[in-house]
Amino acid sequence: MLRVTRRAGRGTSAVLGGALLLAAPAVAQADPLMANDLAMGGAHRANPYSLATMLDAPATLGLAERYDLGAGFRIGPDKQRALQVAALDSRTSRVSAGVTWTRMAHENGLQTADLPGWVLPDAVIEEKEVRHRVGAGVALPLLNRQLAFGVAGWYDHRATPDGEADPGGNVTASVATKLAQDVVVLSLQSSNLLPWRLYYAPLDISAGLRLQAKEVAALEANVVAPFGETDHVLGFNIGAQVVAAQVVPLRVGFERDPETATERVSGGIGVEGDRGALDYGARFWVGADRPDEGVASWHGISLRLFF
Repeated sequence: MLRVTRRAGRGTSAVLGGALLLAAPAVAQADPLMANDLAMGGAHRANPYSLATMLDAPATLGLAERYDLGAGFRIGPDKQRALQVAALDSRTSRVSAGVTWTRMAHENGLQTADLPGWVLPDAVIEEKEVRHRVGAGVALPLLNRQLAFGVAGWYDHRATPDGEADPGGNVTASVATKLAQDVVVLSLQSSNLLPWRLYYAPLDISAGLRLQAKEVAALEANVVAPFGETDHVLGFNIGAQVVAAQVVPLRVGFERDPETATERVSGGIGVEGDRGALDYGARFWVGADRPDEGVASWHGISLRLFF
């Protein structure tokens, strides 16, 4: 069941999004993806009903009238554990607004071959990193939600057991518009507008295209191009969704990470109704760059409530 068509009362929709946004390391970043976005290969930038757009494409928050609450949990490589909560209100007032918080912890354990000569072979050296990200996005819809302007900001704090801290943050500006009656949306963003550049959040340009057919299927593709002094490469996200029995969304996706140039496949399943959705998503590292040791997959679950 696809909320955008049910709530908007439309037959077929296409969503086109172009964005300047941040792309961070696959393991170290406290990214905003819920399980439904994870299952779609991370393709979410052209979806006005994704909570992840709160920081990546905030203007889309103003294109659909809704109250949303969401919470998710994800595990991944390097003993990664991520917890996220998000809330959005685009109905109470003229301005749509949302807040999100993510906590992610992971450990980088050294292999025996990496240990220095003065460390015993059976010793374990681990560095635990904990990252908190707090962010908010607001959008001003105009022309009966046919046009919206948005801004978002986030603050990131990284800490390790030895007391090392690495705080940072940045802002995003965004504009989105419905170009046709059947919810054809163009979205443009510029992220990391402040002058400093964090190693995990370079200036990026991205574009997204979303095609949606009634309440039964959706297809979305994103392209991400980093800029500035970075060795990142062109990345992309592709995701598809088919709804079985009107309440069971089945999702698959494929992505190429712009930082590491590694490729991943994803998939997931959910149960969705008028008042909420429970989703599971998984992402698997594939290709020649797949790690030889350790876990090479992510698994997430999320609960979203609609009002």
